Amino acid sequence: MSSLEGALSDDGAPLLRSAANTADITRRRPQGSRIAEWYETRSRDMLALTTVLLLLGIGLGMWVYGTLPTSDRDEHPHEYALSTERIREHLMQFLDIAGKHNNSRSVTNGHADSAEYVISQLHAHGNCDIYKQSFVSPVWTVHKVPRFSVRAPVQVDYIFETDFQ
Repeated sequence: MSSLEGALSDDGAPLLRSAANTADITRRRPQGSRIAEWYETRSRDMLALTTVLLLLGIGLGMWVYGTLPTSDRDEHPHEYALSTERIREHLMQFLDIAGKHNNSRSVTNGHADSAEYVISQLHAHGNCDIYKQSFVSPVWTVHKVPRFSVRAPVQVDYIFETDFQ
C-alpha cells in the first residue's frame, strides 16, 4: 500500500485510485469524449482509410466508365451487338416465331424457323462458317386425354385444353 493511496487532493478527490474506482470513472465518462479521444488517437488511421476508399472509388469509376458501350457501331461492333436494345430485338423476334407456331419453338413446331433466324443473323453480322447438324429427338404423342387434379385442401379436377394444355 502506497503512502499516497489514502491522501486527498485540495478538492477532496483521492490522489490515487484503485482499479475499481478507475473502471467506475471510465463508465461515467460521457460518450462524446470517448469518440473525440478515439478520433485523436486514430486520426492517421482514419486518414489512411479515407485515402484508400477514395482511391478504390476512383479506380472503380474509371473501370466502369471504360466498360460502358459506345455509340459507334463501326469501331465497336461487339458492344453494339450486346446492347440491351439489340437483345430485346432478338427476343421479340423469337416471340414472333413462337406466336406463329402455337406459342412454341419446340422441335415439332418452331425449331426450324428459330434456327433459320439464328443462321440469318450469323450470316448478316458475323464472319463465320455455319454448319447444320441433323439430330433425332424423341417426340411423344398423347394416347389418351391427360388428367390433372388437386386433392388438398379441396378436391379440384381441371379440364384439359380449358384449364391447362
